[in-house]
Amino acid sequence: MKVKKTTYNPTSIVSRERLANPYLNESIKDRLICSDALNLENNHTWLDLGNGYHKSQIKDKNKRLI
Repeated sequence: MKVKKTTYNPTSIVSRERLANPYLNESIKDRLICSDALNLENNHTWLDLGNGYHKSQIKDKNKRLI
């Protein structure tokens, strides 16, 4: 197994805010589009399981976010 070496680069200082949220400059919609997520708007139904829980059932699994 090959171990990847890391080096310390003092010129690339990462802020605490950037460490806490690496997706600071990306919107949630952009992240969902990149991950090829399903569009659930008017595309799902709720099923009552009868024990206090609900299940979401997707109608069309080919409908993606654009």
